[in-house]
Amino acid sequence: MSLAQSLHPLERQVLPLLKTAKTVPELAAESGLPEVSVVRALQWLEKKKLVTTKTSKETHFDATERGKQGLPEKAVLELVIQRPQAIKDLGQIQGGQAAIGVLRQQGLITVNKGNVEATPEASKATFPEESLLKKMPCVPAKDDKAAALSLQRRGLIKEESKKTVKAFITDAGKKIVQQGLAKMADQLTPQMLQDGSWKGKNFRRYDLTSVAPRLHGGKLQPYKKFLDSVRKQFISLGFQEMDGPIVESDFWDMDALYMPQFHSARDIHEGYYVKNAPLADIDSGVMKRVKEAHEKGVKGSTGWQYDFDIDHSKRQLLRTQGTACSARMLASKDLKIPGKYFAMSRCFRYDVIDATHLPDFNQVEGIVVDKNLTLRHMIGLLKQFAKTFAHTEEVKVVPGYFPFTEPSVELFAKHPDLGWIELGGAGLFRPELVQPLAQKDVQVLAWGIGVDRLGMFNLGIKDIRNLFSKDLAYLRKAKV
Repeated sequence: MSLAQSLHPLERQVLPLLKTAKTVPELAAESGLPEVSVVRALQWLEKKKLVTTKTSKETHFDATERGKQGLPEKAVLELVIQRPQAIKDLGQIQGGQAAIGVLRQQGLITVNKGNVEATPEASKATFPEESLLKKMPCVPAKDDKAAALSLQRRGLIKEESKKTVKAFITDAGKKIVQQGLAKMADQLTPQMLQDGSWKGKNFRRYDLTSVAPRLHGGKLQPYKKFLDSVRKQFISLGFQEMDGPIVESDFWDMDALYMPQFHSARDIHEGYYVKNAPLADIDSGVMKRVKEAHEKGVKGSTGWQYDFDIDHSKRQLLRTQGTACSARMLASKDLKIPGKYFAMSRCFRYDVIDATHLPDFNQVEGIVVDKNLTLRHMIGLLKQFAKTFAHTEEVKVVPGYFPFTEPSVELFAKHPDLGWIELGGAGLFRPELVQPLAQKDVQVLAWGIGVDRLGMFNLGIKDIRNLFSKDLAYLRKAKV
């Protein structure tokens, strides 16, 4: 009796009804329960081996939206029996033109000078397709197969697959039903405790072996939480956050960074330019100083020696690098010297999607502004970043190239599964960049780190696409 005493109220309602095999709709009708409750009860009973179920698929037909309007031949014939009709008027009925051809072939109408008239046989006409159409939804009988094929070909009915679940009671289930299902209390309420009515009641036993549904509590998206932690760590290291627009001008994204307008260095960015966007509004003083740096250089530099195109500089594109935020900061009246700044920027570049590349990505970048800064300061800062954010001791700094820094370096860290991964690039901003923007004789350490790859390190992810996954099953299992 222990198994019988553990049955849920839904199970106790459904089980006695299974003297013969029955479908879910039949059980729902007899028990008065919704079909979803019957299905749930059958699942529980099947796990307890009191019931077995068999699922079968059956093909049946149902009327389409056109079919629900009726048979076109019937509609046309009813009109012409009342009085002759013009072909152009009958053509307004959906399927009317085809119906005229069918009725004419069957000798039920005649066509004379654009008018359609009914023949004497028209009033006695019958349509097998019409009677079948009225039966929908159904499984056509053997004699109706030809009519069904005709209706389906004309788009008046559609074929659908219907799943039927039939339940069968097992010997163990029959035994429990024969012994009788005593009435049981399913809850111990406060009222029972107060008035003592719990005494003598037959309470349902708890089944500790049954599978309870998992509860998934709310939590932050794993990568979003990681980005928040990175932001907090930078702030705790004394960095001040800066920002800039996603739709950026060519000026701040490349020109202000001393990247020549004609140079192949811009090819590595492959930006997404905004069609029909108005030209950006750039401060004329900053534009003039950057233009002179490109054309003539600063303090001994010869510049790029070409005619700088101001309109070209004002074109707008999706930001290709977070360094645009650094350029804006250096030109800002809020710049502090010495100062440490960082930005978490969403960037966009054309790229082939794979396990480590996406066309849109997050970038953490920043600058340290002060006098007498050197490459040794830069290398020490990068190694500290790798240890703090990638949690790895295996790092290396190698020479690199970036058009706006000299010298330039790249930072690599070793992933346990993917091997050496590039985390970012860095260097000292060139004077041709710093002087027009900051208008001060200072050095600027600049760095940009692919924070998406840092996220892969910390979250144990091998495919960068999983950082932005919408798969609930994956997100529920992902560590935070």
